[in-house]
Amino acid sequence: MAHSTGLADRFNRPMINMFDTPDYAREKLNAEMGIILKNVIWELSLMKWNS
Repeated sequence: MAHSTGLADRFNRPMINMFDTPDYAREKLNAEMGIILKNVIWELSLMKWNS
């Protein structure tokens, strides 16, 4: 999953003034790209399964 990690340096990060920072934008972009990639892989596997 793009949003969940078990790494201590990610899970225990400070949440103060997090919005509108480059780090927050990078995290959000990473999450959105992960969802897109998951959906593409899912659709390709369904296309292969149904053919």
